[in-house]
Amino acid sequence: MAFNMQKLENHAGSGGGLKLFSYHAGDDNRAAVNGAGYFNEAASLLSVGDRIAVHATDFDYDCHVSAISADDVVTVAALDDFA
Repeated sequence: MAFNMQKLENHAGSGGGLKLFSYHAGDDNRAAVNGAGYFNEAASLLSVGDRIAVHATDFDYDCHVSAISADDVVTVAALDDFA
């Protein structure tokens, strides 16, 4: 399956500050959600450092936006990988 913008919810934050999101991945597992570019469609809403609580088919976990490239490729990483 693919990213679904309707399942990404902003719970706190706006503008340039840290934002807290949740995302229900539907039929997607953790590997799919963590895959390169999964959140690209939401690049205009996300900022580096934003947190996302993810409900995937095989695992519930927290991640952060670790990078957004100039061409809007979004990269996420598990919070335990936060640097």
